[in-house]
Amino acid sequence: MNDHATEQRGPDGTEKPARRPVPGGRLLTLLQACAYIGLSEWKVRSLIHGGQLPIVELNGGEKWWIDRRDLDALIDRSKRLL
Repeated sequence: MNDHATEQRGPDGTEKPARRPVPGGRLLTLLQACAYIGLSEWKVRSLIHGGQLPIVELNGGEKWWIDRRDLDALIDRSKRLL
């Protein structure tokens, strides 16, 4: 999985920048999710592959997005009192 946008060609053959989530929007790239939750890329990938953090697959699964609401839910599930 690559978190960097790649150039795509439109129907007329001109290059179009790949779409990225809107800053502050609901969907985040893997690296944005890491920054949001304060964990390493390795740890976030581990949470995804361990079934603790769902991903959003758009465009046939070309790229993973992480829903900000799922990150908030993960934080809420991880809370405990000492």
